[in-house]
Amino acid sequence: SVGLQIRAIFKRYTDLIEPMSIDEAYLDVTENKLGIKSAVKIARLIQEDIWQELHLTASAGVSYNKFLAKMASDYQKPHGLTVILPDQAEDFLKQMDISKFHGVGKKTVERLHQMGVFTGADLLEVPEVTLIDRFGRLGYDLYRKARGIHNSPVKSNRIRKSIGKEKTYGKILRAEEDIKKELALLSERVALNLNQQEKAGKIVILKIRYEDFSTLTKRKSLDQKTQDASQISQIALQLYEELDEKEKGVRLLGITVTGF
Repeated sequence: SVGLQIRAIFKRYTDLIEPMSIDEAYLDVTENKLGIKSAVKIARLIQEDIWQELHLTASAGVSYNKFLAKMASDYQKPHGLTVILPDQAEDFLKQMDISKFHGVGKKTVERLHQMGVFTGADLLEVPEVTLIDRFGRLGYDLYRKARGIHNSPVKSNRIRKSIGKEKTYGKILRAEEDIKKELALLSERVALNLNQQEKAGKIVILKIRYEDFSTLTKRKSLDQKTQDASQISQIALQLYEELDEKEKGVRLLGITVTGF
């Protein structure tokens, strides 16, 4: 089928593929099979492959999370390629009609209209408390989507080679004790996940994104596999201590265990 042919083209570039429908999928190309640094270049190559081999046009969206990539992909159909960079996300979303926000259904749109919310800019004005109060978990997501925050990973069906958790902070973390507290919490969540999946790993990776969007990862290899929260936490803190840029505010923290 055409769907399988398209999937085969995707697989030339990455195994991190989350199918959405027969002809649509999320691809994580951060680390890709060709070692290409530019996600935009990969999107163009995939569009070219689909056109050359299947004579079909494909639209693509490139961004730093799934929500924005989907919004970008829908922006210029049928053959567009839209890129949303981190510093463009808020402006892109501000001008967007609320009914075009991915994951916001008709009923929710009606309720938002009743609240006077018609665009992304209107949504930015609504306090988080109000959104959670009116919409529950969806309100929590709406508040973040308006700000271009969406942390769902690309979920492929491949064998897990790593288990990790990361969190983006709406309020930039500045105090060292806050950062350390968050690292301990993330370690606990990773350990819980490792235990649930009966996995243990030899490599602990710390990921940190600063307020200027610069991102660092540091890793440490152990002699023995671990799935223990306090050990993972201890290593994450050690990696954090080794970083130079302590004065920069922190936007995202992540901990991953791999080397199963």
